[in-house]
Amino acid sequence: EFWEGVNGGFMPFLLEFYANGKLVKGSNCTFNALTPKGRQILDGILVANEVVEDTRLRKKELFMFKVDFEKAYDSVEWNYLEVVVLKTGFSSKWMKWIMECDSSASASVLVNVSPTNGFYFGCGLRQGDPLAPFLFSMASNRLNIMMLAAVRGDNLY
Repeated sequence: EFWEGVNGGFMPFLLEFYANGKLVKGSNCTFNALTPKGRQILDGILVANEVVEDTRLRKKELFMFKVDFEKAYDSVEWNYLEVVVLKTGFSSKWMKWIMECDSSASASVLVNVSPTNGFYFGCGLRQGDPLAPFLFSMASNRLNIMMLAAVRGDNLY
């Protein structure tokens, strides 16, 4: 019953993307509203300090570490990611689709319910992107292979 709407507007969009690998301007934009959600930015640090202090007072052992995966995702460069994905065996067409989705992403901040001018992300994978963990895993795996090869004295490239 919804085929008319899908066939009339969405299918041409998909067919264009499939054929040319280009997204329509504005179709990959995120709106961010700066609204506090009951937590402050330092809450995580305060909770960690409370856990450490409580453990110290009870004279218990504690092993604790923090890994900031967001920063790791942010540091993956698109050129490197493109090379890694192609070397992994994915087609150049598929890679073009992924690169278009990541490199065309933009955001706009909502101020008093009105969007500001949009801006494009400089580089890196986006938080919330369902492919980001997979792509980051591929990139870090290739980096590991290159580091092992360097230790052995092999030349991968």
